[in-house]
Parts: sequence; C-alpha cells; structure tokens
Amino acid sequence: MANLTDAVPHAELISAQLPLWARHITPQHWQAMRRSQRFEAFDQDWYNNAAPDLREAVTASHARLQRAQAALARSLKGLKQISEFAEPLLQTRLAEAGFTASLHGSELLRVERTWTWSVSGYLYSHRRDPLLQAALQNFADDETFTRESAIALSDKIHVTPIKVHGRAPTGPQTPPAHFLLASERYEVERLALTPEAFAQLCRELDLGGAYQAHLQQCFAAPQAREQAIAVRRDRLRLAADVAYLRHTLSGATRDQVDKLLQGGDVPCWQLALFGIVLHEVMLIDAGSSGWLLYLPDDSPALHLCTDVDAINQLLVDLLKAPENRQRLHPYLSQADQPRMLDLLQQNLDETRAADLHPTLQAINGKPFDFYQDQHLARLKSAAEQIAVPTAVADAQARAKRIAAWESLGLDVLNLAAFFIPSVGTVMLAVTACQLLGEVYEGYEAWHEGDRHQALQHLEAVGLNLALIGGLATAGRVVPKLFSSPLLESLQEVRCSDGRDRLWQPDLLPYRSPQVLPEGLPANAQGQYLQGDRHYIRMDGQLYEQRFDPHIQQWRIVHPEAPDAYQPPLEHNGQGAWRAAHEQPQAWPFTVLARRLGEDYAAFTPAQLELAGQICGVDAARLRLVHLEGRPAPALMLDTLRRMSGEPLELIQNEAEPLLQRHREWPLVRALEGLLVHQQGTTDSERLLLSCLDDMPEWPADLRLELRAGSPQGPLLDSSGSNLAGTVCRVIKSARGYEADLGERPAPAPQDQDLCRAVEQALPGAWRKALGISTTDGNTLRQRVVAWTEPRRTELLQRLWGAGARRQSARTGLRGGRRTLPSGPYLQVPLASRYRRLYPASTDEEFLSAMDDWQQQGRSPAAEMRNLERRLEALRRDLGEWARPDPHYPHRRQQAVTPIINAWRRISRLRLGEDAMVYSLDLARLDLEDRDLASLALPDDFTHIEHVSLQGNRNLSLLPAEFYERFPRLKRLLLSHCRFARLPRLANPQALAWLDLDNNRITWDDSAQQMFDQFTNLGVLDMGGNPLLRAPDLSRMPRLFTLFLDNCALTELPRGLESITSTPVTLDLAGNQLQQLPANFRVSQPVAQAMRLESRWLSSRMLEEVEAYNAAHQVDLLVDESDYDEFFRGAGPHEEALWQRLPLQYRRDLRSLLDLEPFTSRPRRARTEFWRRLTAIDHNPQLREHALARPAHELFDIAL
Repeated sequence: MANLTDAVPHAELISAQLPLWARHITPQHWQAMRRSQRFEAFDQDWYNNAAPDLREAVTASHARLQRAQAALARSLKGLKQISEFAEPLLQTRLAEAGFTASLHGSELLRVERTWTWSVSGYLYSHRRDPLLQAALQNFADDETFTRESAIALSDKIHVTPIKVHGRAPTGPQTPPAHFLLASERYEVERLALTPEAFAQLCRELDLGGAYQAHLQQCFAAPQAREQAIAVRRDRLRLAADVAYLRHTLSGATRDQVDKLLQGGDVPCWQLALFGIVLHEVMLIDAGSSGWLLYLPDDSPALHLCTDVDAINQLLVDLLKAPENRQRLHPYLSQADQPRMLDLLQQNLDETRAADLHPTLQAINGKPFDFYQDQHLARLKSAAEQIAVPTAVADAQARAKRIAAWESLGLDVLNLAAFFIPSVGTVMLAVTACQLLGEVYEGYEAWHEGDRHQALQHLEAVGLNLALIGGLATAGRVVPKLFSSPLLESLQEVRCSDGRDRLWQPDLLPYRSPQVLPEGLPANAQGQYLQGDRHYIRMDGQLYEQRFDPHIQQWRIVHPEAPDAYQPPLEHNGQGAWRAAHEQPQAWPFTVLARRLGEDYAAFTPAQLELAGQICGVDAARLRLVHLEGRPAPALMLDTLRRMSGEPLELIQNEAEPLLQRHREWPLVRALEGLLVHQQGTTDSERLLLSCLDDMPEWPADLRLELRAGSPQGPLLDSSGSNLAGTVCRVIKSARGYEADLGERPAPAPQDQDLCRAVEQALPGAWRKALGISTTDGNTLRQRVVAWTEPRRTELLQRLWGAGARRQSARTGLRGGRRTLPSGPYLQVPLASRYRRLYPASTDEEFLSAMDDWQQQGRSPAAEMRNLERRLEALRRDLGEWARPDPHYPHRRQQAVTPIINAWRRISRLRLGEDAMVYSLDLARLDLEDRDLASLALPDDFTHIEHVSLQGNRNLSLLPAEFYERFPRLKRLLLSHCRFARLPRLANPQALAWLDLDNNRITWDDSAQQMFDQFTNLGVLDMGGNPLLRAPDLSRMPRLFTLFLDNCALTELPRGLESITSTPVTLDLAGNQLQQLPANFRVSQPVAQAMRLESRWLSSRMLEEVEAYNAAHQVDLLVDESDYDEFFRGAGPHEEALWQRLPLQYRRDLRSLLDLEPFTSRPRRARTEFWRRLTAIDHNPQLREHALARPAHELFDIAL
C-alpha cells in the first residue's frame, strides 16, 4: 500500500475515501461513468459552428442538468449499492453469532453428491461462494447440506480432483466395461459456524428484504423523488435544445416539448417491441408532425416520426447492425435482454422488410412521475435477483441465475457493486456524481474536463486497490497511477460531515449574489451586517460569512449549498480578510496592498507603490500584516488619500491623532512633499538638504541655500560648507519654488517641485559631477528615496520629535524586523499544505520534515492531517480560554493570534545577518498570573526560543505549566512587569538573554542561587529594580551586555573580571556607588564598555574614576560607544586631539549630538566639529575661552 499511496498526490486520501464497492467494478463501468460526465456535443463541429444563441441555450441546459444530477446525488447520499449496504449488516450479525473470522477471507463450501450405480457410491462436486455472495442469494427454507459442506477460510479449503473406477454390464455373456469417473476429495479446516446455521442466519437477516426497504426509503422520499423527476425533465430539455440547434426539431415541436416540460397537457405513450416494454423510452405527441420518439441517453435522443410505421422503420434502421443492438439494453430488464436480442436477430433480415411489432401504451398522469415510479419498481425487481428476499428464496432459481451470470463472465458481487447505475440510464451520471462527492468537495462547479479527469484518478486508484486486494480479473490491464495539474491543485479539507475530501481552492462558486444597500458602512473589522448575516469583500467580490466557534474562525458560506465546505478565513481585525488557503507569501506588493481592505481597492498600482515608498512599507512588511494579523500600516491610507486628491478637510480631521500616535508622520509628510509634487513642507526641505549633505560626492566647494522670497531673502536652510566658493540658491515663495538663475527681478517659473528647483539651481558642471543628467527632479527624487529607506529610524531620531535624542543603548539589542520568504516555492500539494500550516517555512524545512517522517515510517499526509487537527484543537482551546468573563475583564483575546502565530512558526525574530529564532510575543496585553496559570498550551512549542511578556504590569509569576512548554528558550523578556524574584525555567542553562528591567526584584542569596543556573547568559537587563545588592557575575563568562542601572547599588558587581566575551555595554549608571573594588582590574574592552555615570556617586568614587582614566585612558563613567558618532571616519590625529581635552569637557560634548547641525547634517557637523577642536587645540587663548563656556556652545564660538 505504501507504493500506491506515495505514487501520486492525495492517493492515500483517495484510497481511504473510495467506497468499497468501487473496488469491485470493471474498467467498463469506470468508462461508462466517465462518459456520463462528458457532453460530446461540445466537441462536435456542428455545435461549434452553430449560432451563438443556440449554443448558449444548450450550454445553459447542460449546466442545469448537471446541477440537477448533483442535487439528486446529494439527496441520495445515503443510498448504497447492494454490497455496500449488505456487508456491514452481515458482518455485525456474524459477530453477534460469535463468528470472528474475516468475512472476505471466508467461504461457504457447498458439496453436492450424486449416487452412481456404476461405482456403487457417490460422486462429489462442489461450489465455493464468498459468504457475502451466499448471503445475498439467500437460502430456501428446505435447503440441506451434505456433511462435507463447510464454512472455512479460503486458504483452508483444499479440493483435489480424483478419478473413481466404475463399471457397467455390457451383456449377459460379456465382461463388464470399466471406466473412470470424475469426483473430488476435500481437506477442510472447518470453522465453528456450520452451513445450516449460516443459512438460518441469512434467512433471518433477510438482506434482500432489507434492501427493498432501503430502496423505497431513499427513492420515495419526497425531495429525492422530485429531484429525480427534475433530472428526467432536464435531460429531455437538453436533448430538445440540441435537436433544435441541429435543425432536426422545428420551432413548433420545440414549443410542444416546452409545454410538456412546464407540466402542460401533452399526450405521451410508452413503447413496446414484440410486446416487451422499453423502459424510459417515450413517445411525445408532436401535433400535426406526428410523434417525437425520445431515446434517453442516445445520440441523437429525439426523432420525429409521422406514424407507427415510421417508428418501426426508424428502429429497424437503428438496430439493423448487430453492434447497435446493445443500445436497447438500458431500456430492458435483465431478464428481457436475451429474449430481445434473439427476436431482433430473427426479424432483422436484410432481404425483407422487418416488423418489430411496435405497440403504444398511453401514459396516464404526469409522464415524468410515471417513469420515475416505474424506475423504482424496476430497481426493486432487479435488486431482487441479486439480493434475494427470504420470502422468494428458491434454490433452483438461484442456480439458474448464477449459471446465466457466470456464462457472461459475471458474479454476484460484481453485479451487487455496480447495481444501481446499471438499471436504466438516469442513475449512471448520478452515481458518478456520488462517487465524485465521496472524494472531491465542490466538484459540481468544476469544468467538465476536470470532472472527467477526477474520475480517471478514482478509476486508477480503484483498479489498483482491486489488484492489491486480489479482486481484479486475471490478465486485466490496470491503469498506472498518475498525477495531473488538477490533482496537484487540490487541497485536503475537513468537510461539514466530518470527512476529509479534496477541494479546489477557488472562491468563484462562493461569491454571493446578494446586493447590499448602497452606502451600507462596514464595521471596524471590514464586515457588512445586513440583518443577522455578515458579509465581507475580498478582491472586489462579496462573500457571506459565519463564525465557527469550533475553530474560532470565520468561514465563507456557499450561496447555494449550505452543507458545502466553508473555507476558513484569516484577518487582522481591520478589514484585511483572506481565505486561509491563500498564500500571501507569493503575492506581489500591489495585491498585498489592495487586500488590506476595501479602502485600498480603488487605488492604482502606481499609487500603491508610491505610497509604499513614502511610508517605508514594502512587500515583506505587508506579508506580516496578512500572515500575523497585524494592523495595516497606519499612515499608508492617509497618504493614498492625499495622493488621490481627497478633500484636505476630511484628511485633516484625522491628522492630529495620527500625528500623536505615529512618530513616522513627519518623515512620511516630508517624502510625500518631495515625491507627489504637492506643497513642499519644511520637513521636506529638511529631509532633502540632509540627503544632499550626506552625499559623499557633494563637492566641498559647493553650497546650496534655500531662501525666502528673493535671493537676498532670509536663509531658511542650507547644505554645504559656509566656506564654499560656489553658492547656488532656491527661492521659496507662496507660489512654490524656483531656481535662482540670476535673471531676477524677472522671476523664473515657479512650482511645487522642490527637487526640480534644486536640480535647475545647480550649475551644469556640478550637476554632471553629481551624476544628474536632467533637470526634471527625478534623479534627485530617486536618490532621496534610496538614501532614506535604510535610515528611516535614524532620521526620525535625528530630524524630528520633541527634541531629537540619541538612541538608547538598549535599543537595537532586542532583535531586527521579522522577514518572511517570498518564494518561489515547490509547487507540490504536500509542500503547499505544509506552508498553509507554517507560512514562513522554506522549501528546505519542508523537505527536512518529509525526510524525518519517512525515516520514521510515518505517512507525510497523515502527519500533516494530524498537525491540522492539532491546530484546530489549539484554536478551539484558546477560544475557550479567551471567552469574555463579566466577573473578570481581561484582554486574553488579543493573546490568541500571537500564540497561534507562534505555533505556526510565523513569529520569527532576526538576530544579526544569519540567525533567526522563533518567538512568542505576549507583550503589553495586561496579562496577569491567573491568565498564564489557566493557559493550557500543548507540547507544540518546543521550537520557541524567544518569549516576550514585557509590559504586563501585574504579572509576577511564570507557572510551570507555561514555562515547561518552552524547553529551548534562549531569550526571555519580562521588563516592566511585577516580578519580585527571578523566574524559574525548564532549562535555565539554555537561556542566553534575560530582560527583567523595571520590576520589583531585590537581590539575596536565593536570587543568586537561581541566577547561577544561567551559565550561558550573554545579555542581562535588570535596570530599574531595587536590587540593593549587586549580583555576582563570576559564573557568567559569556556575558557581553549588562544593564544594572538605577538599581540602588553601592558597589560594583563581583566577577566583572570573569567576562571573557567582548562586551557591548556594561551599564551601571544611576547608582550610589561608593568606591571601586580594591585592586580593581578588568580588561580594557570591559572598562571601555562600562557606564557608571550617576549624580549620586561619592566623591571618593569620582576621584578613583579620574585616577583610573589617568592611568589607563579609559573613562569608566561613559561607555566609549557614546562617542562613536564623533569618531566616524576619524583617525589617529583626532584620537590624540581628543585625549588632550579635559575629561569632563569630553563628556559634556555628547550633548551636541542632540542639537543642530548634528541632528540634520551629521556629516557636515563632524567636519566642523573637528575643525573647531583643532583650532582650539592650536590656539591657547581660544582653548581657554572655549573650555570656559558650556560644551554645547562649541559651534557658537567665533573662530
């Protein structure tokens, strides 16, 4: 079986879902079902060359018939083939009788004996029947069995042919004749169940009688009966439309058919030949044209006949060729088929006119009702031959039936497996639909070719399973299993009936025809409520949805089939809806942006791309919105509205709260002013000139000035040195910007394009030197965008805000922005399925999982199914955990998505260039101890290495049930919580990063004992805790980052000399340190990373720090990295100059980094900074003057 299920995608599921009866049917049966799903007219020239309106009518009728057949298939969902119905009943009854052997592997050996005088004894013969076959054929009440008969396992019955010597007298005076007669000898290991008991059991069980009741229950149900009648009606409608298209049916006759279809009073007759009724064949009164002969499922199906003789001649012509006579079989009962063939052979002679003796029987009542009732009666009669009711069981009749079937190469089980579609013409296509529905969900909406191919896949699996199970006929050619684009596109889903099926991920059939009232607003989640129904729009299409509490997700509702599979939905709570099967990993930027919600759908791709550039939003960030359920980038929609010309007053109403909430607002507005050609703002000017100042190729002798009103107007801003020899100007006025080309007072053209004005203002030689070949502003715009993107955070800190501030040493240590792979991906079903579970996974991760499963002998499909069930269970459990509680208000619901994202391995944190860790982020959710104590997570989080619970101000404890879920935890963030002691962990030795700043921890021996377990700790942040006593770091050799600032410490931690890693920062600022330890010796990198600055340091401590600096040229109060901005690009000359400055003055110079020109012109500021320090160093008087003034006034000193 492994070879079978691994051969093609989904073979395992197809094998599991394929009904057992499908393993017994022949290739001819499969071919017939496939043919029932193809409409051959579509491939014919006469159809393709017909008038469009006629083709449309045929197409519509064909689609209507398919819908009717699918609807009937759904209503007859409980209908079973004979073997499918009987086998479980027999199995159960045998089990009740104590029979435990295999039903399929056991047989009834029926031995017959005949007394023969010539041997003066019995000759033996036998028959072997599978128990199900014997039970179906049943037993007469007077049947007996020879003592040699038995029930036994098939492989325990051994029959040996033997020869028995016989003799017969030849005359009174001659010796007798001797001869050999055939007989048999039996070696059987009998089972306890005797043939007599089995026969009695079968009579009591009465499978035949039960099946008669089953047929009645299924077909006589009002809905099924009406739908079966509708199928008959739609078949005639399609046949009439085809005949009308082919011009074999006049308009008047077509109208007569329509009248019949609409329930009008149109006389109809049933036809018989040689007195044998042709079931389903109908004659329709065609008025003056005669009769319309309807041969269902034939091609053509409708024939116009003027009288009975014409009917006779038409059928003679159709049936004259012997190979065509099989066309009558569907209209004949099984008993009438051989008789009809004999009569046709006798009467259809080429040498004389043939008479088929057609007779007509008027149909009273509604014709379609009549034929449906007749069909049920015919089914029951035919079923009675295969599954014989106890009341009519007869041994001789049984023997005749079996002999007749075997002469045709048939057996009871094959007949029982494909019984229903073999009776008449209606149920073949319906059975094909039922079989498709067993494996495929939503097949009704597929194209005809896809349905045909889907059946081919079922056929290949079914026939191969038959071969494996020994059910295939010897010598039968079994088709190879094969893959196809269709099969590879299907996804395994759990349907409403709890069964797994294959579904084509296409939402076209789910589009809602509902028309919402114009102006109906969406709620905050992007849902439209009408009455008690919820609707959403995705890609401009409307879908109805419902909430499924079982999986805690919304689902899309099929507009026509409530029991159809309902695809689950994902969303971010703000209108970014998507079906769970969709994979944003492969979406381009435009699709990612438009799917943020209805508000984004109206913008062009160019507008979306430009807004993304302005807001610093790329495809990777939008993928996180869709996959992690994050909020949409807040400023993007506002930017799009401005770009599209939406009235400013509508936007300005929202601007103030946006400005307050989003610190990127000034940068976004600055870029918007430069890129969208609107009125440039001071922010735009500041950004552009900062960019120019940072250009390495900007000439040292070139200065650009922005002046107000005129070339001599007030200086608004500038780029380049004050000492530059060439000055060019851009003039700003209420009408916009203009380049100063020396033509005033005649003004140059003015507009809002600052970039164009700058390019025009630059002298040609300088433009060439800067690589600017045009003066339309586009080159400069592109450079500003390229320069800004990697510096957005830095620029926001330097250029804007309530006073620009240098980055805290803590910032940047938390980890980088998460990114997701964007493909291309392996396009195989299991890989796609794996990505639906783990959207951030790579192909390598998928292949690794496959290898692991296969090496362990586990089915990848089964493992995937198990993972899907576990995710469903997690969603369900989290939904219950997060259920609102009026007695205990909480925000648990906001924790559900991060937990699920962690399970799905979406939440990943980049550390450096190559490292990536899986994370769980539950920060700032107001979680309390009881929230985590009641959170029962499964053992599916062993991959998590980073957990953040920071900002939960009432959280003081990590329960064991929580931390034991994360045995690989390496990074734990608990800052700004309420912890009074160090947390316990499942594997403390694995922890490399611990953030516990701003909690309530005081240090004691028990804390040190717990701390000593963190032997691999590299980062420790306990700043803002009232430690009072410093931790001992002696067992932390890998520590490279330490924050113990503002911890009320009076002495340095012990063990600083044990640090062997190159430290990043060792921050002990804000403490009340009294003195350096005796014999204080640390490595130079450790000393340079230390920050002891505090206004509470004792005088002794300050003296010792000064002495240390004098001895080692290292300032213990200030981390050397604080000066990095000054020393960018500096050399030994600057280093020496720096050391000649007083220590406190050096410390005070740091304030310059928060002021102009360092905030907006850092490159120019560094040049000027070292120019001024050099001048001071060379001039004693200037030095004395400068050092007497505050350090932050360095740039104000006149040189």
